Formats: sequence, structure tokens, C-alpha cells
Amino acid sequence: MSTLLRYGLADRTSGGKNTKKPLTEGMNMKKHFWALALATPLLLSACGGSDETSTTEPYVGTWLKCSPPSSASGLALATIVTVEKIDNSTLKMTPVSYSGSSPDCKDLGLSIRPYVSYTYVLQGPKTIGDDEGEKAAIVEGVGAPFKTLLLIKGGKLYFGDKSKLDAEGFPDAFAFDEPWTAL
Repeated sequence: MSTLLRYGLADRTSGGKNTKKPLTEGMNMKKHFWALALATPLLLSACGGSDETSTTEPYVGTWLKCSPPSSASGLALATIVTVEKIDNSTLKMTPVSYSGSSPDCKDLGLSIRPYVSYTYVLQGPKTIGDDEGEKAAIVEGVGAPFKTLLLIKGGKLYFGDKSKLDAEGFPDAFAFDEPWTAL
């Protein structure tokens, strides 16, 4: 039996007639074959079969960090960072700080520190305990070059805790006490 007949397609050697199977069986097989052939690219793209996947996507957006109110004024310092994708492994982050914000940072104060943008180049995953984040090298911006970590957990963005570094110069912990909330 030819391969074409096995999949319900006509055998060219018999003049296009499927002489081995009933007509209805061959038609059903053809339908199944074409349904599978058309569905395969969709299934592959849905499960990451493309080379165009990006590790930058989870971080793109606008994030807010609300620093605790100072004891003197009772007002908080809000920092908002806008994260943009440059390519599949590079991010541009532009922070702005607001002084005199309400304690929950729902009402922003005056913009006091518009910062220059930072360029982050992702360097691959790093696992600390149960958390897998992304190593990032900051290649442009104030204080560059330096290294940090990025992690999305529970809908919040966390950076690396700079108090202890590994042998490569990346933080060895996440700063879970400084969450950034998506806006």
C-alpha cells in the first residue's frame, strides 16, 4: 500500500482512483489530513514554536514604587518607571520621581527627578530559591555599567538586592521589600 493511500489520498499509479478503500473512508481521511495540516502551524505558534519569542515582554509597561513616607513630612516618594522594548533582549527604562505623594502614592506630588533613561540588556535566567528571574546588564544611564536582576512575581516587578553580589557581579537576592506595581 502506498503512503498516499495510507493517508486517504489518491494513488497516482491507479489513475487517481483509490482502489484499496471505500470512497467515503478516503474522503474522511482527507478531511482529517487537511485539518491536521492546517492546525499544526497554529498549534506550534501557540506553544512557542517560533524563534521570535521575547524575554522582554513581561517587563514592558509602566510600574510604580511607593517609598514609605518620611517621618518629618508624612509624605511618600513615588517613582514611576516606563519600560519599553527595544528588541527581544534589550529594554529602555525611564524613571521619574515625585515628592510629596500621599502615603499610598495614589496622589502624586511634584516631579522632582526626571532621570535619564537606562538601557538594560538581558543576560539569561538566574534562579534564587524558587524564583527564576532574569540577569540584566545596565549598559547606558547614570552609574552604568552595572548589573541587576529582574523578576515578575504576583503581578509585581522586583529588581535585584545590591547588598550581596555573586561571582559574576549580579545580585544574589531579589529586593522583595521594594515591589513595583503595574499601572
